[in-house]
Amino acid sequence: MYATYQVEFGQDISQPTHSNSTMDENVYRKVSPTQATATEKPTNNSSPKPFVYLTQTEQCLPSNFASSSEIGDPETCNCDAIVLSFRTKCQMQKSTHITYLFYPNTGWGTGRNVLYFAAVMRSPKYRYYIFMDDDVVLHFHSFAPLQMKSLPPFRVFENWLLDYEPAVGVVNYKWHHLGIWTNDLRKKICDKTDSPLVIPII
Repeated sequence: MYATYQVEFGQDISQPTHSNSTMDENVYRKVSPTQATATEKPTNNSSPKPFVYLTQTEQCLPSNFASSSEIGDPETCNCDAIVLSFRTKCQMQKSTHITYLFYPNTGWGTGRNVLYFAAVMRSPKYRYYIFMDDDVVLHFHSFAPLQMKSLPPFRVFENWLLDYEPAVGVVNYKWHHLGIWTNDLRKKICDKTDSPLVIPII
C-alpha cells in the first residue's frame, strides 16, 4: 500500500500478478477508464476530497474495506474509492463515494493505469492517489503510542500524509524491514534516540 502525491505520479510500470500481460503492455499501452465498463459515471467533485483509494479485486470490494474504520463510509473517510473488478462485474449496492470499473482479465500494472486515469477523470484535484491490494490489513506496531491508537490505522495514515506531505508515502510491510528494525537502524546510523514517528504497518 502506498500513496502518491498528485504532481509526482506518472505511469505505473509494475509487473502484473493476475495476468500474463507483458511489461511492454503495462508501460506503453494507452489505457483509459472509458475502455472499462463503469457501473457509475465518474463525476467531478465540487468540493474535492484529498484522497482517492485505488484497488483491484475479483468482483466487489472486500468486506473489511467496506467498514467505517477503513474506506467504506464517506462519513468517516474523507475519500473517494475506485475499484477495478477484473473477474466478475460487481452488482451489489454501492456507496456514492465508490466507483466500480469492470475491466476483465487485465494485468496488475495495466489495471493500476486504468485506475489512475479513472481517478484523474473523476477529479484532477486529489492530493493523494492511494494504491492498495485487496488483501491489505493495517495495524499498529507494538510501540505505537496510545494516543495514536485512538484512531483507526487508515485515518492515522491519512493524517500523516496531510501533516508531512511526502511525495510518496509507504506503510511498513511487516515481513520486510519491520518497524523495529527501521527504528534500530535510525538509532545506529543517525544517532537518533528520540521517539520515532510511527505509522501503521501492513
